[in-house]
Amino acid sequence: MRNQLQELRMSRVQKLWFLHFVVVLLLTGYHSSGQSKYAMVIGNSSYDYVETLKNAGNDAQDIASMLTLMDFKVDLFIDLNHVGMKHAIAEFGKNVKDYDIILFYYAGHGLELSGKNYFVPTDALASSITEVKRTCVSAGSITQILRFSKNKNNIVILDACRQNPFTLLPSDQSNDGLALMDAPPGTIISFATAPGQVAFDGEGSNGVYTSALLEYLPAFDVEIKDVFTNVRNSVVLKTNKVQLPWESTSLTQEVILRPKPELPIQIHVLENDSVTFTGDGELHARSNLKGVQFHWYFEGRQFDHGQAIKVLKSGKYQVKGISKAGQVIISEPIHVRVKSFVEPKSWIQEGTSASIGYYQIIHGMSNVRGDYRWFKDNQEIGRGSELRVEESGSYVFQVVSEEGIQAKSQPITIKIK
Repeated sequence: MRNQLQELRMSRVQKLWFLHFVVVLLLTGYHSSGQSKYAMVIGNSSYDYVETLKNAGNDAQDIASMLTLMDFKVDLFIDLNHVGMKHAIAEFGKNVKDYDIILFYYAGHGLELSGKNYFVPTDALASSITEVKRTCVSAGSITQILRFSKNKNNIVILDACRQNPFTLLPSDQSNDGLALMDAPPGTIISFATAPGQVAFDGEGSNGVYTSALLEYLPAFDVEIKDVFTNVRNSVVLKTNKVQLPWESTSLTQEVILRPKPELPIQIHVLENDSVTFTGDGELHARSNLKGVQFHWYFEGRQFDHGQAIKVLKSGKYQVKGISKAGQVIISEPIHVRVKSFVEPKSWIQEGTSASIGYYQIIHGMSNVRGDYRWFKDNQEIGRGSELRVEESGSYVFQVVSEEGIQAKSQPITIKIK
């Protein structure tokens, strides 16, 4: 088994594409989508007992190179024997739970036997059903892993629709190409050609199907089903309608392998740095990006969310923006004054004089919300709408409304019993 993750081979076109992509990142300061993505790529070309495939290894290496540039964590394996394939697939099963998007790619010999598909390791040799099951690896092992992982974004790509490499008896019910497979929940399976048909190897260094994948998989903001539609159209055109790629899908949500990188997020409050409302008003947030979540803060505490919010109180407001890729930014503060239609008034419920017991409560009243304060002999002695009285004297209740307007009550003369 040879793990070639650190030795990915890029074609000249891919190198140019990569350099262009890096330049774009440096010049614009783009941010990635924030999705975690994992791929296992296997390519078997050099077989011990059956026909060598000239392109399968190249296909796997080029797919791995491309996926790496698309921010996938990639495990690449070339020319795996039976033990190596079993080990690689076991590792695949351990890794799938840790990522948002999972992709499995296989290029090499494959065959269908009694309606089930098998990958052919490099050391496989079979002349009967029993030997196929013993020396080959069931493709169903991949779908079983995905079924139990409960991931919602799984992609399986099988470029293994070739002629059966073994000589089996007609009674063994073996056919060229692969059988259609049911995709487990949250999975799309793409085949190089229709069920029971054989795919072309191609005249260059890549097969016809993988050449189309290399062209269309890296496209920005294209949903995966549309990617495979583009691949199918390309293959049909290049093979004069002989080869028709096929999919089986149970995806329940949109999957985009390569969301367009984000510009750095910017936000501001449309009303600038200060505003005065008569009665209640609204503040409006704006961003240079689409799909930003807005969270509003009043005096440093979060209290609302949305692009526009209703304002009832005077004070300092700010808005926090969170982009689809996870960028976070907080706006400059805006100072809001809310002028009430109501003239503030304040009074003391107990009147202008009262004889009460020690430490009893007197009650301040107002027609507006605001900051409530108590004074004795012109010295502030408490805050809130109630005051416990400890000594005789003259007391005043004051309200400072939310727009900063003061109103004082008539004094009350208190005598402690």
